[in-house]
Amino acid sequence: MRKEERQRRRQRQLQYSCLIVLIIIVYSFESTKSREEPIVAEKISYQKIYPKKEPQEKPKEKWKLLKNHFIHNCAFDNCKKHSSLKSSQKLCEENDDCMGVVGINDYFELRRGPSIIKSSQNETSWLIQREECFPEEDEIFLDLELLEQNYPELKGIKRRGLDGKCVYPGLPYINKLMRFNPNLKPKLLAHPENCQFDPSSNLTSLLFGIKTMPDAVVARETLRKTWLNEEIWNWLGIEIKIVFIIGRPDEEVIKDEIKTYNDLLVLDFEENHYGLPYKDIGFLQFIEKSCQKADFVFKGDDDILLLPQNLKMEMNKLKRENGIFYEAIGCLKERPTPIREFSKYFMPKQLWEKDVYPQYFSGAGYLTTGDFALSLAKEISNAPVLPLDDVYIGSLIEAAGKRDTLLRSESICCGLIWAEEAIAKNHLCSLRGLTVAHKFKDYQHLEWAYHDLVSGNFECDIEGDGVSFGGLYRDAWKEGIKNFIIYPKS
Repeated sequence: MRKEERQRRRQRQLQYSCLIVLIIIVYSFESTKSREEPIVAEKISYQKIYPKKEPQEKPKEKWKLLKNHFIHNCAFDNCKKHSSLKSSQKLCEENDDCMGVVGINDYFELRRGPSIIKSSQNETSWLIQREECFPEEDEIFLDLELLEQNYPELKGIKRRGLDGKCVYPGLPYINKLMRFNPNLKPKLLAHPENCQFDPSSNLTSLLFGIKTMPDAVVARETLRKTWLNEEIWNWLGIEIKIVFIIGRPDEEVIKDEIKTYNDLLVLDFEENHYGLPYKDIGFLQFIEKSCQKADFVFKGDDDILLLPQNLKMEMNKLKRENGIFYEAIGCLKERPTPIREFSKYFMPKQLWEKDVYPQYFSGAGYLTTGDFALSLAKEISNAPVLPLDDVYIGSLIEAAGKRDTLLRSESICCGLIWAEEAIAKNHLCSLRGLTVAHKFKDYQHLEWAYHDLVSGNFECDIEGDGVSFGGLYRDAWKEGIKNFIIYPKS
């Protein structure tokens, strides 16, 4: 009896236990179900705050886009209309427009040129990823933080260039400007040994300072044979000395030239657009040290044709008139304004804060007295060096107190601004009435034109056709034609 009762008790306990377990299971299931919606809602909320990123454009796709646009343009537009890369390879080797970086964005740069064309089987290697950089690692002379405050589009785009330097992609002039060193004092590597004029002669002394590039050998040879030939100047009663001003060259390029002509002033700096003021400094210091006796100084570029007969007329204008002694003549720029947009002539306010530059001459060609040049040389240590050479000379003129001694020449202005059409048309009468003609790109053409102009026996109709100059330019041109003296030999 007792045994049976014990068995029944155990069965009831087991039933109770099973019931409790069942209740616990049901309760747990309900509890879990009631919590599912908050958990899902929390996940949705998380996705809204941190949305899933879209896949980035793959480099290969970027490459195809840039290749189709830039490489085709290189071959087709810049290499004489050859749309095939293979057929344009030789032309690209000879064409500067087809070299270097052509496609740049914030992260990539695309290169073109003969070496790239040869590696066309591995096209993806043309697409070079640029890395971010920090300018303090490099030699920078501009305050880039201030520059980026004034030009917000520059923020965050600096990248490491192929040469390891920090650059703003696609802005070559900014990249060179920020490395312009106003404190640089280029060492003199070579200079003419003799700049002494003959004191016993009755000739007027004239020193030429011509800015040129180290490899512009043909240009220098042509000028020596034409308007820098001393015979025509002696015929005009003028003794000349010549100085060609260049930056650091390949020594082999100029070694023989220095021995033969002894007329190169060589300065130790890398040639670039913003290095031109160093040439002015070097030339002025050379005058101060070695050529103080020059009556006149002409500073010009190597792509101009100058007519000696007409320059002599300009020299005669540098004299005392109405109580003023004019000491410099050229294409005078009055109240020129700084260019604040990115370009070759960009001038940030941190380098020139005023809204107007001092007066200056267009640097392609102007004439001064020797004393005027010496007065500018004395101001070199007092005026800050600016990256634009013409503006820098204007600042020296201002520092020397010479503003009132400047004279504008309509003949020189016309030749610097409007002669290009006459050069293209080879219109000799239009050129003969001018003192200079700027932008001769073909030196054989310059030589032919020079000999025809200085000694050619041809008549010019002052009121006739040809390239027409208006207003004061035409008056100056007429004066040049009327007073022109034909050189009996050339």
